[in-house]
Amino acid sequence: MKIVKRISALFIGLALMVALPVTAHASTNDDQQDIASLDMSVIDVHIQSRGVMAAEDLYDFLQSDAEKTVDIDAETGKITAVSEGITKPRIAVNNICNGRDSCLVHSRVPYADFGFSGTGTKTGNWPYRISWETGSHTAKAWYRHGYDVVGWGTKFGPHTKANMNAPVTAVQVTNYS
Repeated sequence: MKIVKRISALFIGLALMVALPVTAHASTNDDQQDIASLDMSVIDVHIQSRGVMAAEDLYDFLQSDAEKTVDIDAETGKITAVSEGITKPRIAVNNICNGRDSCLVHSRVPYADFGFSGTGTKTGNWPYRISWETGSHTAKAWYRHGYDVVGWGTKFGPHTKANMNAPVTAVQVTNYS
C-alpha cells in the first residue's frame, strides 16, 4: 500500500511539474498578445472616467464582471467599440430612412437609402452614396477613397445634410446621440 501511495504521489508530482509551467507560460503570452492588440480609441468616455486609460487597464476591464458591450468586426476579429453597460440602445440599419434616422442617400437605382437608428457604430459597404443626413442624431460617416477611409466631413449635429460632388462607397456610420 505504501508503494502505491508513493508511486501515485510521484506521478501527480511529475504531472504538475510538466503541466503548470506550460499552462502559465501559454496564458501569459496570450494575455500579453491580447493586450498589445487593443486599440484604446474604441473605448467610450464613461469607461475613461473610470480610470481605464491604458491597454492593460482596458484588458482588465474586459476581463472584469462589469456590465459592458463590446462590438467586434467580423472580418478582422478586432474590437471596434467598448461601452459601459448592456442596456445601451444599439444602432440598427434599415433600407429606408425616416425623419429621425441618420441616412446614407443613394445616387442611382436600384440602390436604396439606408437609415441608421439608435446609437453606436455600424460598418458595412454602401456603394453609390451621394449625400449623408444626420436626422435627429449627432453623427459621423466614413467612406472609401482609393485605399483610404475618409471621414465624411466632421461629426455633425442633428438635422445636417452633407452632399458629395461625386458618388462614394460609405463604409461606416456612428450615431453618437
